[in-house]
Amino acid sequence: MQLSDFKDYKTALDKLHQLQAREKALEAQYLGVQSQLVEARSSNPREQLIDQLIENPEQALAPSAVQALQANHEHIGRELNLVRQAIRQQHSNLRSAEARASKQACDQVRKDYGALVKQAMQQAAELAMTCEQARALTEELKQGGLSAATLPVVDLLRMTGELGNRYSTLRLLMDEAQHAGFITSEDKASMLSRAVKAGYVAANQITEVGT
Repeated sequence: MQLSDFKDYKTALDKLHQLQAREKALEAQYLGVQSQLVEARSSNPREQLIDQLIENPEQALAPSAVQALQANHEHIGRELNLVRQAIRQQHSNLRSAEARASKQACDQVRKDYGALVKQAMQQAAELAMTCEQARALTEELKQGGLSAATLPVVDLLRMTGELGNRYSTLRLLMDEAQHAGFITSEDKASMLSRAVKAGYVAANQITEVGT
């Protein structure tokens, strides 16, 4: 190796070291600009931040750094918007599914309670019929002048208990029907009042004749 070669090598090595040092300085300068940008974004408008960085002569990379970070920020913003749109769509889908499920559940409940209302009406009709039969029986007993010794007391007591059981069932069904919105409180009160009146009249007549 000749002396000239060594000098050329040393010169190239020095130049390389200078470039590496310059590269590190530029990297540090870029990171500083990035840090300032992030910090300033939370309190200053974008235009003011860019003006501040460009006007600073010690930061030659400020315009390009701001542009790069600006582009990155806009890209992240677009990605976030897509995610938000997807979340809103999923939320909308979920609410729609819940609404459909609720409608199906409500339809099923209405169907179930509709059957209960029909059953309640049947119970009311049967109760009224039983009361009419009880009144007719007690009238016949009174007109016949029968005493307790000749009355079918067991049958009369069983009929009295049957009236109470049917009334209890009717009341429960009416409560459920009102809760489901099929009848109003006035409807329920009217039906139960008629049932109570008929039931008590029949039960009292049975008790009076049987004693």
